[in-house]
Amino acid sequence: MTYLQLLDRDYLRIPTKNKVPLRKDWSLPIHHYYKEPLTIAQLLKTYHEYGIRLGLFVLKDYHLAVLYFRPFSEYWVNLFPKTSYTLTENGLYYWLLIKELPPTCLLKNKQGESLGNFYGNGKLVIGSGSTVNNFTYQWTPRKQDYLTFNSLKEFKKTLTKLKIKLAIKGKVKLNKTQNEWIIPTKLKSRWKKRNLIKAKLKPPKLVKCLDCNRQLKPSNLIQHLLKIHAKTRARKRKKLWRTCRRCQATYRTLIKKREHKEFYCFKNKPLKKISSWKN
Repeated sequence: MTYLQLLDRDYLRIPTKNKVPLRKDWSLPIHHYYKEPLTIAQLLKTYHEYGIRLGLFVLKDYHLAVLYFRPFSEYWVNLFPKTSYTLTENGLYYWLLIKELPPTCLLKNKQGESLGNFYGNGKLVIGSGSTVNNFTYQWTPRKQDYLTFNSLKEFKKTLTKLKIKLAIKGKVKLNKTQNEWIIPTKLKSRWKKRNLIKAKLKPPKLVKCLDCNRQLKPSNLIQHLLKIHAKTRARKRKKLWRTCRRCQATYRTLIKKREHKEFYCFKNKPLKKISSWKN
């Protein structure tokens, strides 16, 4: 995969001006983040610069990151002789693909002096071809367009061989279910099909309605009760339950009405005309 195929994506492109993003919502999680319709070539025509968002999935299980070294020197150019780099006004940076993404931190030598930065989640980098302060960011192609690391241990070992340390503050916490991780659309469609097939094989758990003995899904049971059985239940309650105007007691059916008049209401609170009682 070439440089442009890797980075020219709508969720990575950011329009910038003087290294400042023109959109305020660029740092939000990917589900709430906008998708830039303009390509890299169109952004260069309109703004003369663009930014690339870091810390997201570019390939399957691989995050996009950057090793930024400053100031410029030939030592940093020959650090990874087979990989291509981008020359900036302050230094240079290498593109990096890593599975276990560490947090953004400083790059230091054995003496503790800062050599540059490791940019990951929540950061952006100005892309090559953009002009800032009358300086164009130059892309120098080589055999490899980016570095790849399968684990954080492998990444640290390569840096220790080059006498570089990752100055990570605290313990490294790798969130496997990160909201901002992105998977390509082709892989998403494959995984959706597999999940749908698994869901079809498993029969859904049904709940029985006590009124009509109908089996329904738990999500549809409340709507079923409100729409169908709510009116019938209200009618039954009106028919069965009655109140006495004299003592305001509740009773059911005509038989209980007679019993109520003869034994309860007449003895406790007698009236002159019992026949005139009406409900």
